[in-house]
Amino acid sequence: MAVATFDAPDLNRKPRHMMHYGNAWSAVGTATVGNSTSASNARPLRIPAGVLLTDLDIYNDDLDTGSSAAIVGKVGYSPVDGSSPTANDSYFAGTAAGTFLGTAGRTRLSFKPIKFEKDVYVNLTVTTAASTFVAGDVIAIASGQCDGIQ
Repeated sequence: MAVATFDAPDLNRKPRHMMHYGNAWSAVGTATVGNSTSASNARPLRIPAGVLLTDLDIYNDDLDTGSSAAIVGKVGYSPVDGSSPTANDSYFAGTAAGTFLGTAGRTRLSFKPIKFEKDVYVNLTVTTAASTFVAGDVIAIASGQCDGIQ
């Protein structure tokens, strides 16, 4: 069975960091999730190399409209080039923290700030399918500082 991946339409065209007058960085990206099969993957945002990521929030639509929502996911990252850094599918939120998908709202993720030497995607992976799935958006809202690469 093929695994579905739902990319933000502008995933690879976001402006690069290093804005005028400072090193603050922020970005917002949206991916529409079309199904909730286990291992489905939404990639709403690309984090550029050299960014120290300090904050990541996920806003999601109600992806499981059942009275007892079953959908669960985890949030991590994967390398754009496929090799480096090593992917970590639960760095930002493991499955214990990933029950927020069943209710619309914004969730602030708790993690140690991390600097990427190469571009990475933010991934939201479904680990438990929805009982009553409804397609919807997953929006990543990220901020940090531009430290540059080594």
